Amino acid sequence: MIEKTQFAISTDETRYNLNGVYFDPGEGVTRMVATDGHRLSLIEKPLTGNFGLKRGVIIPRKGLMELRRLLLEETAAPGELGFSENSGVFKRQGLV
Repeated sequence: MIEKTQFAISTDETRYNLNGVYFDPGEGVTRMVATDGHRLSLIEKPLTGNFGLKRGVIIPRKGLMELRRLLLEETAAPGELGFSENSGVFKRQGLV
């Protein structure tokens, strides 16, 4: 999902609300949306799990790229993604 949305994240520092991906874990389907004002990317997938969110959040470009890097590491340990009130948390064996 990150690969399908990262190209449309804005790099304009004055438009901070476009400098990330909107992550919305809806009922039965999880949605990620990004735009830079000219391009729009949207992907929806049925993902189960409780992310700890009442509504969607914007994940900043830097945090999303770090999450992508961690997910691409070759490891047999599964990872978990969750959110607190103002933080995203990724956990894997030996890593938080």
